[in-house]
Amino acid sequence: MPVFIEVKGGPQYQIDFIANITTPELSFEEENINFEDVLVGQRKIITVRFENKKEVDCEWSYAFKENVSNSGRDKKEQFPVFDLSPSRGKLFPQQKANVEVIFTPNSRKEYELKIQPAVANIQGKPNSLKIKGKGTLCSIKLDKSQIALGSQLPYVDPKNYSPFKIINESTTVVEVYCLEFDKIYLQEEKLLNSCKALSGDKVLTLPVRPPGGEFWKEIVEDVEKENKSRQRLARLAEIETQMKEPGLEEKKMEELKKEKDVLEQAKLEEEAAEKSKPQKIAKVKDDKKVNIVVIGWEQSGKTTICNLLNEKHKRGYVTFTQILQWNVQKNTSASQKAQRFLQEKAKELEIAKEELLKKIKKMKKGEPEPKINEGEYKILPKDIFIELIKERIADEDCNAGAIFDNLMSENIGGIDDILEAISEASGE
Repeated sequence: MPVFIEVKGGPQYQIDFIANITTPELSFEEENINFEDVLVGQRKIITVRFENKKEVDCEWSYAFKENVSNSGRDKKEQFPVFDLSPSRGKLFPQQKANVEVIFTPNSRKEYELKIQPAVANIQGKPNSLKIKGKGTLCSIKLDKSQIALGSQLPYVDPKNYSPFKIINESTTVVEVYCLEFDKIYLQEEKLLNSCKALSGDKVLTLPVRPPGGEFWKEIVEDVEKENKSRQRLARLAEIETQMKEPGLEEKKMEELKKEKDVLEQAKLEEEAAEKSKPQKIAKVKDDKKVNIVVIGWEQSGKTTICNLLNEKHKRGYVTFTQILQWNVQKNTSASQKAQRFLQEKAKELEIAKEELLKKIKKMKKGEPEPKINEGEYKILPKDIFIELIKERIADEDCNAGAIFDNLMSENIGGIDDILEAISEASGE
């Protein structure tokens, strides 16, 4: 739009005002999602990337609506069969974010839903996600409805038996066991009933247990932790009672106080560890992961930025000052290779020191004393260092990518070498 400005006794100026009028728009990298077959009572998650391709901020939200359609046109569902996590957010211009689409079927049927997240200040209809999935059940059939066995004397080897067939009519593998005789099943039920994370109406999301697979370690650990906590509280109560006893010896009182301090410290450490426990993030496809490298001067706030990004973006925090220690703690194959190599280099260093000592003894007075660069014996081959990074970024906390901090390590050369190793390890 041109605007003319006249100057008295001077020239005329023309100013052109140009504006780009735009409204928010939420886009999706994938608009059609098919969960396929999912067992009733189980949950499947697919990660979708939301994008804001416009020049203005985009605030979006989604609330579950009871409009899930199915092949039988049954009554509306009373809980979100399909859901989004998070259910709301804000994207800055050109920003992307990973959102989990969750499918939890509650009946054996086909589901279909068109999700349209609400977008603030939008004109027209928002873009939609078309989602479908099918709830399935485990189903078996016996080839006999009745089995008749002959007479059998007690306390002797059974001689009467009748074989029968179990036919799996499901599309998935089925595990069969007997509720009356399976002792392992009863033990597992006891663990589930004792699990604090499953008390009341709480839901614990765990990977699907395959038929014949091991019981969930997370539940076993939770029950063991709860049992230790109960024992500790009971012991603290006993100590409080004993300390109130009249005529208690001073030495005994000191022992009880020390034990009480140790137990209370253990309780505080357990609470702190629980608060700092990292959240599990759904795995993103490798080509959708975003890795961030933070570079700067010492004491410039790099680690603070990394911690903020870690909390906000839910990406793993990787520091190169501890990359080898992390692998050693996890006992990865890369750490075993690295330790073997460093042990060999340590032996070479000892031999080099002995030879240098002999050389120094033969030197004339006043000659400059040669030195060994011990740091060279700690540098790992590039391929081993890359394996260390690969093991680290394959961990669950890096499911959406990694944030790299402290680009210094005694096990590799300078920053250029580390950046190259990151690039090769992440396939970029």
